[in-house]
Amino acid sequence: MAFAQDRTVSGKVTGTDDGLPLPQVNILIKGTTNGTFTDMDGNYSLTVPSGSTLIFRYLGYVTQEILVNSQTVVNVQLAPDATSLGEVVVTGVAVGTDKKNLGFGLSQVKNEQISAVPALDASNTLRGKVAGITIVQSQGDGGASVSLRGAKSVFGNISPLIIVDGILTQQNLSDINTDDIESIEVIKGAAASSLYGSLAAGGVIQIRTKRGAQGKEGIRIQYRGEYGISEVENVHPTASTHPFKILPNGDFDLTSGSRELTDDGTWNPYPSYNDNFGNLISKQPYYMNLVSVQNSLENYSFYMSAQHQTKGMISEVLDPEERLNVRMNFDIFPSEKFTAKISTSYQQNTLTPVSRGGQGTFFSDALLVEPFIDFTERDEDGDYAVFPTGFDVVNSNVANPLYQYENWEYDDTNERFVVGLDLRYQLTDNISFNVTQSIDKFNSYSKRYYPKGYKTATPNATLNNGNYSISNNRESYSVTSAQMNFNKKFGDFNVSATTKFLHEYNFEDGFNANGRELVTNGVYDLGALSQDNRNIGSYQRETVSKNAFLSTDVIWKDKLIFNGLVRRDGSSRFGEEERWQTFGRVSLAYRITQDYDLPIFDELKVRASYGSAGRRPTWRAQYETFSVSSSGISGSVLGNANLIPAVNKELEIGIDGEFLNRFDFQINYASSVVENDFIQRRLSAVTGYNTQFQNLGAVESTAFEFQMGAEVMNKSNFRWDANMTFDIIRSEITDLAGIPPFTNGYYRVETGEPVGTFYGNKLITSLDQLETDGSGNVINAWNADGIPLSEFSVNNLGYVVLTDDIGTPQETAFYFNDPDNRGAKLQTIIGDRNPDFKVGLSNTLTFFNNLQLYFLIDWKQGGDKYNATNQYLYFNTRAADQEEYARLGHHTNFSISANSLYNGNLPASHFIEDGTFVKIRELSMSYTFKNPVSFVEDVRLSLIGRNLLTFSNYGGFDPEGYDENFDFPLYRNYTVSLQIRF
Repeated sequence: MAFAQDRTVSGKVTGTDDGLPLPQVNILIKGTTNGTFTDMDGNYSLTVPSGSTLIFRYLGYVTQEILVNSQTVVNVQLAPDATSLGEVVVTGVAVGTDKKNLGFGLSQVKNEQISAVPALDASNTLRGKVAGITIVQSQGDGGASVSLRGAKSVFGNISPLIIVDGILTQQNLSDINTDDIESIEVIKGAAASSLYGSLAAGGVIQIRTKRGAQGKEGIRIQYRGEYGISEVENVHPTASTHPFKILPNGDFDLTSGSRELTDDGTWNPYPSYNDNFGNLISKQPYYMNLVSVQNSLENYSFYMSAQHQTKGMISEVLDPEERLNVRMNFDIFPSEKFTAKISTSYQQNTLTPVSRGGQGTFFSDALLVEPFIDFTERDEDGDYAVFPTGFDVVNSNVANPLYQYENWEYDDTNERFVVGLDLRYQLTDNISFNVTQSIDKFNSYSKRYYPKGYKTATPNATLNNGNYSISNNRESYSVTSAQMNFNKKFGDFNVSATTKFLHEYNFEDGFNANGRELVTNGVYDLGALSQDNRNIGSYQRETVSKNAFLSTDVIWKDKLIFNGLVRRDGSSRFGEEERWQTFGRVSLAYRITQDYDLPIFDELKVRASYGSAGRRPTWRAQYETFSVSSSGISGSVLGNANLIPAVNKELEIGIDGEFLNRFDFQINYASSVVENDFIQRRLSAVTGYNTQFQNLGAVESTAFEFQMGAEVMNKSNFRWDANMTFDIIRSEITDLAGIPPFTNGYYRVETGEPVGTFYGNKLITSLDQLETDGSGNVINAWNADGIPLSEFSVNNLGYVVLTDDIGTPQETAFYFNDPDNRGAKLQTIIGDRNPDFKVGLSNTLTFFNNLQLYFLIDWKQGGDKYNATNQYLYFNTRAADQEEYARLGHHTNFSISANSLYNGNLPASHFIEDGTFVKIRELSMSYTFKNPVSFVEDVRLSLIGRNLLTFSNYGGFDPEGYDENFDFPLYRNYTVSLQIRF
């Protein structure tokens, strides 16, 4: 009979990432509770039975099991775990760094969060997944706008810097194929983004694309196809009746030569009804096909993919938009000391131009036209009628969009090619070098062709005899960098330092030409245009920037972490007298759990950082420009040799933690001030110029962010993972350097007010708001001087009116008057677009390791939206509101009068609406068939929904966005996806 013999096993545990010893590694004998920990030098000793298996666990590293046979020495190397706080990150740091060693907040979105419902483009990938991010898609076509941690300008939000695989690029997130993304890193504050100097006042989003075969040797091939439909979720409500007098047979009464409003405010049925907007929009197809190939061998790896996407434009009359993406990433490892990485991508977008914003645009025509007119009517030539029956009755400037999109020709195509080379050489154990070169080339082409004989409702000399225009714009952006890295351990101190030099060159040029009066149709040549009616223009500009930084990190006993960074930026975008500017940061972090054994915490770190980042002026801001006209040359913009970048300075305090081996969280509080904003200031006439770009204005912001991930449950046949984000962001204009307050569209730019406040005329809604003189007469209501307070009341719509006028054509809602000019309405703050808070909730439920349910809920609480669409509808008596007002006893004049609700199309408080919403943003149900045949790794079948359902009281198309003005409606998307991996 043989008996197992105990033996003493000893060894050392180190990390594969840096070769350093790992202290406090938990070592257990499998199947028992017996074990030990490594000491501060990574050493351990443990008595074990022969044939035992040792389990090595360490936070931030992959758990490893080792079978002990006759060995007495077992040295172990643990690899970093890409799913934990110890993941290596590359954004905001000079070299790849463990997340546990960061002194600032960084958010990550990993592949499993992206692949559950791949967004139609990368701009929507981060929704509900990162705290402190604002994503707004107010138009159904195109990508969304993305901003981080509040306003960075008196004019509002600015876009973050986009980096792809370490390449500084001019790309938009909407250019990037989400199926190529491995992970996304987001840094929101100036302290974190100070590494990028004057490029990154708006923060940084870095996309890391797939490379190699994720650690598996051999070729892997993947196909994914998606097919489905897109449709508009909500249609802007319009009136189904009209307020005009009719004859006994139901036709309009045109006795006076035109239509007149009914005397008693009655609304009548139309003589016929055509749902022009409903006929214009329809369910349209969406489909996407992707093929990728990847391989990994000892000395090289590669990833290649090609994707083609077609998006229907929710109307049959509009051509679908198409996007082609090709990516090739190569990694070469010729020796242990030398590596080379090549990253390339190509995108081609074919777009459909759709006019929007105000009257005379695609969707305004469809909403404003009265339903007794039929846009599908054909004329004697078989074309859609430019002047369909009834246009003479309406006498409006509405056009038939069906005619335009059937008879004109257009082409909007853009291309982008990006390539980056990264060479790295490890000179010694402590010193390494790397050199990078990247180039980003962009080209856009646009064509508009109106044939000779093009029809318009009224004569149009520009279009009727033909019109042809073309434009071509190019941009080339190249970056060269050289970097040296040093890393060495001195006793309990681990010291690293990096110095880097970057050279940027940006070149842009463009050409445009147009003309009218075609000699003949079908000739796409500027020579076919009348010589007297041709116009041509071009531009060329270049920017050169040189930047250098020094970054130093000192880590003491793997628990106290310091970073200092200084960066100098020189750019031709800065004024001639201010060519060089300085940015930098300091940060300090303390890993509490390295000193204290906290009952539930696996990791707990506190940190603080302070730093600065900047935003460069536009190319033309520092130069003098002139206006040329028939009367001569005159000064337009005065140059500014002292123009400097706007600077964002921020203090960030945060906590990162993991507890119970199942939960992780991040808490951030940030306070920032943006100074030296760019404002085009009006000048005195004696200067000879109209304006000058100056560094004026400051914005202060605060942000509170909370993010938590949880493995709620993990059983043999069921797993539940959840993620929550929450943020509160406030931004206020604190300085305009003596410039009087001014308006920018619907918004007020004024010291002491939040960025994004709506400004206009405010209606009086309570008798308590009325002020009187000594005689009891109202003095603060516009057009109501001398009227006693006793004659006013609040009507059933909540507005102060004259009691005797209720229900009559004279009923008018009163506005506050200007106390300094009582003959004018008061201009004042009427709303604020900023939400009270935002919440994102995502859940992934996995059953039997095959069936998966995923959903994401996006909640925005508060924040106003201006419904300019409804305001235009009021004037044209097409708003559904107006029908309801008539039912409640109000004459049509109450809503359409320039002195009442409509307000002459000037901003008015009546059209401010609550933008609160809760959206089921993403939903998917997937089933995975594992190894269905020998050569197939798995097959995944998914049902996917995007922007599925919105809960909101907003009365327009969609509560998302800040203001609506006949926008392209947002749409929801349902698809079936098939993924096969070989």
